[in-house]
Amino acid sequence: MKPSRRNFLLGTILVAALFCGVLVQGRHIAVLRGEVLARRAVSVSSPTAPPQEAPALNGTPLSEDEHLRLLSLRRDVAQLRREKSGLATLRAENQRLQTAVAQAVKPGAGPASNPFIAASKAQFTGYATPADTLQSFVWSLRNHDTNVLAQVLLPDDATKLWGTIGADGADKFFENAGAFPGFRIRSMTEQPDGTAEADLQMDPTSEDSGIKFSFQKIGGTWRLKLP
Repeated sequence: MKPSRRNFLLGTILVAALFCGVLVQGRHIAVLRGEVLARRAVSVSSPTAPPQEAPALNGTPLSEDEHLRLLSLRRDVAQLRREKSGLATLRAENQRLQTAVAQAVKPGAGPASNPFIAASKAQFTGYATPADTLQSFVWSLRNHDTNVLAQVLLPDDATKLWGTIGADGADKFFENAGAFPGFRIRSMTEQPDGTAEADLQMDPTSEDSGIKFSFQKIGGTWRLKLP
């Protein structure tokens, strides 16, 4: 796989992961901000207190450990604010992709024989053809169906994937995979030896967002080989 294509696929996954992470960071910031502001308000009300003896919420001076903890919380708040501001660009990119997907699935968008299929519209279509297997694969990711996922993949790839899911957890895996926007089959080539290769467009706004998937026919059904 070309680096640009791999980077695009990984990038779409990271967008969703970071977008979900900002919600957790937002709650953390709110808690830290409340604690810092409360302590600061008490400190202002007692101007004669020395800086190193900032009063706590109950009016008693902070210990050295508590004072260091307060400074640490302030640094954490500043860091989280910087990280949160950096997510604005990722949100914009995610919105651009969602808008592009919505436009691509409208009637008349793309060749009639090979329309762009948004991941949210993918259906379970079985495994009779490589195209069916591919759509079933995307459906399994959107619906967190590990049984279908096991049937879609080649045995060796399924074993490797279970190792990844076992290490990271199924919820985390499917959360990241949920960033998959969809696909359009630009070309599909089947060989007499029971193998096939599909050239896919991942971003409906860019013809350069291509990736290739390989398939193998086993027992009358087509299985997907991970890129």
